[in-house]
Amino acid sequence: MEKDRNKEIELEYFVEQVVTEAGLDEPAPNFTEIVMAKVVPLAQKHSFGYEPLIPKTVWYFMAIALLGIFIYIFTGSAKMEVPFWPSEARSAQLQQAYIDIFADFSVSDTFLYGLIGLTLCIGIQVFLLKHHFEKRMVL
Repeated sequence: MEKDRNKEIELEYFVEQVVTEAGLDEPAPNFTEIVMAKVVPLAQKHSFGYEPLIPKTVWYFMAIALLGIFIYIFTGSAKMEVPFWPSEARSAQLQQAYIDIFADFSVSDTFLYGLIGLTLCIGIQVFLLKHHFEKRMVL
């Protein structure tokens, strides 16, 4: 144990002597200007163009879906009606079966509020992530 400690002390002494003999190097007087002259052109080069995180078509679809949910919440009823049904394409029994399946279709208020909350949270998170990545891209 003491042998290792002595070797460490010798090594420290040797390193100290070598550093003292060699001295510290001084940078050139215009070192900062030289480095910055190389950094500025790199900062001005952009190898990729701006591409949004979420395309505009997805934003439009989300806005229409959210608007539809809000309209349904404030003006909709619990029952679903089928105003248009192509009578030639389907038989009357199939039509009635389809209407019977979805006649009592309703969505609870809790589900709708949860869906709205989730949509808002995702929207906020997207904007925060976009801001975060834009800050990282700036040099």
